This record gives sequence, C-alpha cells and structure tokens, in this order.
Amino acid sequence: MIPPNWQLKFHVHIDASLLVVGAMLVHNPIGKYDQLIIYASRFQNKAKFKYITIDIEALTMVCALHKLKHFLLENKIVFYVYHRCLEG
Repeated sequence: MIPPNWQLKFHVHIDASLLVVGAMLVHNPIGKYDQLIIYASRFQNKAKFKYITIDIEALTMVCALHKLKHFLLENKIVFYVYHRCLEG
C-alpha cells in the first residue's frame, strides 16, 4: 500500500457479485502497474439478490464513490469496470 499522491489521477477498480461488492483505489505512478492505496467492500443485503448484473455493477460504482469520497473529491478519477455495458 502507498500513500495517495494528490497530483496523480486516481484509478478505481470495481467488481461485484451477488454477495459482495468491492472497490480498489489505486495509482499508476510509473505507468507499469497499479499500486494499492485503499480497498473497500461491503456485503449485499438480501433485497439486492434480485438485481440484474448491470444494476449490481452500477450500485458498486455508487458504493465506491460513497466509501472513497474523501479521496475522490476534486480529483480526476478513472473507473475500471468488468461489465461491457457500463463502459463509456
């Protein structure tokens, strides 16, 4: 884990399943590989078991923004998602 560098872009990698959603906040300081700053996750409640995949992935983006907001406010961020429909 590394401390955040406020001059660089933050990368947020998200992934979701029916049970857990998670996000990793990383930097890519030298352009080769991402270095972890912080990891956040949470368990899903039973009501969300009925969601379709795109809704779960979008919910994961919202959860990541909520949990990591103190890092992401007024900084450039790039989201990495593993669902083709959310890429834009």
